[in-house]
Formats: sequence, structure tokens, C-alpha cells
Amino acid sequence: LEIRKGGGVELHCEVSRLVFCLERPHNMKSPALLPNLTAIALSAFHIVAVAQVDPFPDPYGEPIDKIISWWQNDGQEIDTDGDPRSDVYFVSEGTQPKLYLREKSSVSLTYAECDSGSVSASRIARIDITAVDGAEQVAPSGLHLKDYTKHFWLEHNMPNPVLNVPGYSWVRYEAIYPGISWHWYGGSMGTKMAFVCEPGSDPSLIALRFSGQDSLKLDWQGALKIYLNEK
Repeated sequence: LEIRKGGGVELHCEVSRLVFCLERPHNMKSPALLPNLTAIALSAFHIVAVAQVDPFPDPYGEPIDKIISWWQNDGQEIDTDGDPRSDVYFVSEGTQPKLYLREKSSVSLTYAECDSGSVSASRIARIDITAVDGAEQVAPSGLHLKDYTKHFWLEHNMPNPVLNVPGYSWVRYEAIYPGISWHWYGGSMGTKMAFVCEPGSDPSLIALRFSGQDSLKLDWQGALKIYLNEK
């Protein structure tokens, strides 16, 4: 079954689950609308349904990108005011923008720019994506545990470094709607987001709220673009 944005539906096979994919699609303070930020673009909406095993196969047949990682927050994450963020469960590595998978079915994307000659971010923006319209407020869980851990010797943690932090190649919000889970993982084109719909579930329940941007637009190819300060 293939469902395209224009409304057409083609039946290819009987499915056991429906997999809805949106490819490529903080410091965690109030979203700031900052100048001179390039638009953050999510690639074209391509909604696909495929027969699946657990975890579901990528609709394009890609293996899981093991470079993109999701590291569990064991206390190493702080915001720009230096406050710990217990609402953050996982932080991405190898992605642009950086993603913070949070409690209550919410994900934050951050984008930073550095001035010429500077090694620290001079401008940071944050955009939140939240499942709404009756979505369960659930916390994410990790899948595909990596075979190594990370240690964090950070100034704000010392003299008590955060050690043996587990990482994952796949993260899931389970049952955000009845029979529907929300997945984040990586492929050759970057971060991928997917909704997995069990038999009998209702995909029309899925609704996402974006906040922090100036505007949302679809380009001529159907790609969703998020604009900050009209850029």
C-alpha cells in the first residue's frame, strides 16, 4: 500500500503494519528567533506502508546508520543557563540539526551558528515538535543498544563525571496514539522519522505541532521547510 501526498493510493501487498516515514526531516530555553539562520529543511514527505518485522524495515531498504547515535541523558545535559534538563531523555550525535528527545512526546531541534574565528556558538535557535490532538504524553525508549558506552568529563559535571552512558541507534515513543508509535533513526540521507501503525489503528489521528519557527512551507518538491527570520 502506497499513500502519496496528492491523495492517490496504490495497493502493492497485504501489510501487517503501516509505516509512515518523513525523512530528514537547546540548550532548552524559550525558542529564539535569530537572524542569519539558514532554513532547516525536511526532505520531501513520502508516506509509505510496508510489510514489517520488528524493527520495521526501512521503506528504501537502507540499513540503520550507526554513525547517527542517540545518547541517553544521565545528567550530562544542561541548558544555556547551566541548569540540568531531566526532561531530556536522549541527545543525537551525528545529526544536523541536533535533536533532543524529551518527555511528553516532544522533540526539540537546535541549530547553531558560530561567528568567524569563534569555536563557540554565537547564535542558537530551537524548534519544538510535539505530538498533539489527544497524543499520549510518553517518554522515549532506546532500541539497538550500542556495544560501547561514553564518558562525559564536563566542567559542569566535575568532580563527578558521568560515566558509562549507553547509546542507541534507534529511539521510539511507544503508543503515542492507540496502536501508533513514533520512531527516530538514521539513514544515508540523515535523520529519519517514522510512525508505525498497528493493524486497526487510525493514522488520521497523527498530528504534530511545530513551535519556535517563523513559518512552515512546502516547496515545489513537497519538502517541508522550517523558516527562521524568513531564511
